[in-house]
Amino acid sequence: ASHQRERGQGIGTNSHAVKYLNQDYEALRRNCFESGRLFQDETFPALASSLGFKELGPKIAYLSLLPPDPPAFYLHPKQTQCDSADVW
Repeated sequence: ASHQRERGQGIGTNSHAVKYLNQDYEALRRNCFESGRLFQDETFPALASSLGFKELGPKIAYLSLLPPDPPAFYLHPKQTQCDSADVW
């Protein structure tokens, strides 16, 4: 119920994003830009454990990587890619 109320107020949308562990996207972006460094998230390290490898490990033999489908573009003259939704 509270989740629906928050969504109704716009919380969780692009314009009113919920900060993860108090991380401020604009401040992080500005800091990276000013320092000339790529963002490295200390709260979500690039480790297998961050991705649940412990849980997925036994099942990894059953997984296979598939190539993505080629991009599709709208052919209808009155519809553009941007008309469909928030593409980001």
